[in-house]
Amino acid sequence: MPERGEGGPLEGVDAIPWNTLQTAYGEAGTVPATLTKLASRDRDVADQGHAEIYDLGLIHQLTIYTATAAAMPFIARIAASPDSVRRPRLVTVLADASLGKDVPYSPAGTTAAVRRAVREILPLLRRFMEAPDRAMRLAMADLAAALPFDLPDAKPLVMELFRHETSRTTRAALAGALALLGDRSSDVMDPLLEAERRSIHRGIRRGEFVFIPAELAAGKDMPGAEDVIGLPVYQEVLEWMTKSSAGADDDLFLEAARSVHELFMDDHVYYEVAYNAP
Repeated sequence: MPERGEGGPLEGVDAIPWNTLQTAYGEAGTVPATLTKLASRDRDVADQGHAEIYDLGLIHQLTIYTATAAAMPFIARIAASPDSVRRPRLVTVLADASLGKDVPYSPAGTTAAVRRAVREILPLLRRFMEAPDRAMRLAMADLAAALPFDLPDAKPLVMELFRHETSRTTRAALAGALALLGDRSSDVMDPLLEAERRSIHRGIRRGEFVFIPAELAAGKDMPGAEDVIGLPVYQEVLEWMTKSSAGADDDLFLEAARSVHELFMDDHVYYEVAYNAP
């Protein structure tokens, strides 16, 4: 197992008062053990650590916690370490956490704290925009979509990936990253509009919930059925472009960025290439 001493990616981990911080399931005393697993050179052990990020509640159903902000610098250092395994997966965790929600399950300001923690450690990761392997480049595109104001120099990388991508879903995710990086051309916006149209389905609304009965799934019409947008990515990106101040981490930006990140997360190509990379 990796050392927690001076100079390693876990330096300082034991100085954090983890028992005063929170995950989804309570105090965060087990987080150092999870980080130690993530830093292992043994892929199976590292995979256990990755599962614990979600199973133990550092990130839980799109929500982040006070312990998440404290853990992110260590995860970024592990990702940047020469001995890192599953590096693209770790970068994906950073993107995931950067777009998590706080209220009502975490104190207001937790989202900003997590984004700040990731932002401060980005200099360690910038070199991976020049990585030769597709897995790392896709993961950096995902991170750039989460933090476009801090990684504007990722635009050439994302554009190169976009131009050569043949998968429709992956191409839409990369288009979303380009849009968040400031490209408003029709070449970029059209794939987002197509992705939104593909997500529209027929459902029955009951309050804030939408149900899809078997009859609708089979193509039959039902009274009260309406078109429901499952992922309004184009709408949210367009609203952010027209209403937000440039470079602001406001609610409109975060909703747009979350929709783009969801395109990455729902893409089987991204999952197979980046998530499963060694």
